[in-house]
Amino acid sequence: MINYKKRDFVCFIPAKGNSKRIPKKNIRPFLGKPIIHHPIISALDTNIFDEIFVYTNCKDVIDTVKECPVKIESEPKSDNSKRNLTTCLTEFLRKHKNRYKYLCLMMPTSVFVNDTILKNGLKYLIQVGFQTVFSAKNLSIPIDRAFQISDAKRQTLTMVKKDFKYVFTQDIKESYFDAGQFYWIDIEKFNANPHIFNENTGFLEINKSVDIDNPIDWEIAELMYKFHKYRDGETFLSDL
Repeated sequence: MINYKKRDFVCFIPAKGNSKRIPKKNIRPFLGKPIIHHPIISALDTNIFDEIFVYTNCKDVIDTVKECPVKIESEPKSDNSKRNLTTCLTEFLRKHKNRYKYLCLMMPTSVFVNDTILKNGLKYLIQVGFQTVFSAKNLSIPIDRAFQISDAKRQTLTMVKKDFKYVFTQDIKESYFDAGQFYWIDIEKFNANPHIFNENTGFLEINKSVDIDNPIDWEIAELMYKFHKYRDGETFLSDL
């Protein structure tokens, strides 16, 4: 049993405003609600976070979340092409040094994560002693039998791992990919080894996620969301 002390936990949601493939992606309405509101609601439902931070320098994002029970922290203005999650996280922790024990980094488009999943990820992190626990999803097709383009003009492909040419798929180890929903982090361990993925990283398998990179992905995510809510007998998220 984990003794949840709110001052130990912080939620961190980095939300840039310049998505290239889907304009204003992080504030676009997802089934009638700005998509960034969904992870905020899930974080609030856990009732374990002392504070929830939205990390951004985008005025549109700020205007979208300013009425939510979150704190807005300005992200340094710099070349976004050189920034990543680790950069943002390191900046934030440097400013809030020794204030929290555990941090949950949630993506602003993580609509398939609820309070139960977040608590399970935290429990796994603490009980096993991981530095990081992230959401992962099983690849339905073995990555070892993947192909890559060998000649774009002729449209030919070459198997990436030729040793697996005659191996049955059922004999290949399962592969997973980062579902991009959340990352639980033990802050003390991260400060000593500032990498989200390392030899002390665990994963929590989830079966619902969509990598939203284009408008079609968005529609698929909305359909999947509605299907699972209908199947589970749940109603849509209420307004904040």
